[in-house]
Amino acid sequence: MRQGIVAADAEDDVVEGIVVMIKGQNAVKVVKDLRARVALVNAKLPAGLRIHPIYQRTDLIDNTVKTVLENLLIGAALVIGVLLIFLRNWRASVIVATVIRSRCCSPSS
Repeated sequence: MRQGIVAADAEDDVVEGIVVMIKGQNAVKVVKDLRARVALVNAKLPAGLRIHPIYQRTDLIDNTVKTVLENLLIGAALVIGVLLIFLRNWRASVIVATVIRSRCCSPSS
C-alpha cells in the first residue's frame, strides 16, 4: 500500500530507496560496493525499469577531503611563516609546525 509520493524529474512512477551505512565504515568503499551491486540489479531488471541514484555521498566526500587538504596546507604555510618572522629560525619553525600537525591530526584526538 502506498504511504506517500516521490517525484523526480517529473517522472510518473518513482520509488525512493535510501541506503544507510553502519557507523565507522569506510564511506568510499561502501559507495563503490553499492554501485557494483546496483549495476548487477539493473542488468536483471525488466526493460524500462532501472535504479538511478539521485544523490551520491561520494561528491560530498571528495569535496570535503579537498577542502581539508587545502586548509591544512595553508595553515602549515602560515604557521611556518609566522614562526620564521618571530623566531628567525627555519628549523625551529618546522619543528613547531610538525608538533602542531601531530597533535591536531593524530587518531587519538
